[in-house]
Amino acid sequence: MIPLETIEKVKNVSITSYLQSKGILPAHQLADKKEYAYCSPLSGERTPSFFVNYRDNVFNDSSTGEKGDIIRLVQKLEKISFFEAVRRLQAFVGINEPIVMSPYSIASDKALDTTFRITANRTLQHPALIKYLEEKRGIPFAYANPWVRQIHYTRKDKPFFGIGFRTNSGTWAIRNEAFKTWIGKTDITTIHVENTTTLNLFEGFINFLSALTLYKKHGPAATTIILNSVTNLKSALPVLSNYESVNCYLDNDRAGKKAVVDMGIAGIKTIDRSNLYADYNDLNDFLLARL
Repeated sequence: MIPLETIEKVKNVSITSYLQSKGILPAHQLADKKEYAYCSPLSGERTPSFFVNYRDNVFNDSSTGEKGDIIRLVQKLEKISFFEAVRRLQAFVGINEPIVMSPYSIASDKALDTTFRITANRTLQHPALIKYLEEKRGIPFAYANPWVRQIHYTRKDKPFFGIGFRTNSGTWAIRNEAFKTWIGKTDITTIHVENTTTLNLFEGFINFLSALTLYKKHGPAATTIILNSVTNLKSALPVLSNYESVNCYLDNDRAGKKAVVDMGIAGIKTIDRSNLYADYNDLNDFLLARL
């Protein structure tokens, strides 16, 4: 028998915080400012019709007809009993994370590599990953946190975790101190900023985060593309051609220099910013030298 007092306590666990702990972020906030809209975690839809009233702490899923409080949601999402849901929620009592909006458009998961299985997608919190960013890469947590996720996954039944950066396809560039890999196909990441005529281009997300750190900005002032691999330049060219100029923060290596030349041949006005870190391989090396 669960004490009524325990049940009332867990009912106060924020639905938005619980969903965020599982890597489920809202697509947008409704005009009345009382609700957030999500793609339903119960049906796997790709158009947001799952609503959370964060003032009343209840949900309403138009895609399945389910609605109720946090206990009901945990029961349905984790396929467990009322008793198990209450016990599960006891670990969340008193924890209410600030809501994080998804900075990415909704994308299909069809591109994910089935040899990988994501087991958790959450806010960056593991001390080893934060230490790697701050001490090995010179990027403070505050600048990285809005743009990356902590991804836990298995490959051939072996567990791994790392810092994840999402692409336009819904796939993930993953890295930690020991290695870097992909979950799904490689693709670019586009961060759109309204009313900008210039575009910033980076080779990898570590260099993008390095730029935010150097310029003390929590987000880009202009539309930004992270190639995630210089081999993805071809797929970025149609977007690049829409801008008056492109600031290129690519690596000081043969591939980076060739990419700048290729953009010029394609008729794109490029400004090679690598002269800012001419004595270094990339922008992150330059950042580390300044610490």
